[in-house]
Amino acid sequence: MEMAALEADMTQLDWEVLADIIVAALTISDEGILSEMRRLTAEWQDKPEGLTWEDGLGQEEGRIWIPESEELWQKILGLYHDSCHLGSSSTLELVTRSYWRCDMTDWIKQYVQGCHMCC
Repeated sequence: MEMAALEADMTQLDWEVLADIIVAALTISDEGILSEMRRLTAEWQDKPEGLTWEDGLGQEEGRIWIPESEELWQKILGLYHDSCHLGSSSTLELVTRSYWRCDMTDWIKQYVQGCHMCC
């Protein structure tokens, strides 16, 4: 692993950013996100119509509905984007496998455009 790191010619700043990404990925999990979603969903007033409900979570076509909570979406994208810094379309692909939100495509594009690692 050390040889790969040397060949990658990473700077100290690169290592610090990589360490931050790894720590963030280890501290955020789908289970933590699901737990927070259950809590938010119970309190959320403006739920989309047509969702099916299972275990306290709303679902749309098998994907879990995420309330439009900025903090919750930061955690989701921290898990799915910040761990490997994929572009908008790849991040969207990963997130939409499990989650759904009305304006998800635009929100993910905006998030990735604001990512200092991807720009």
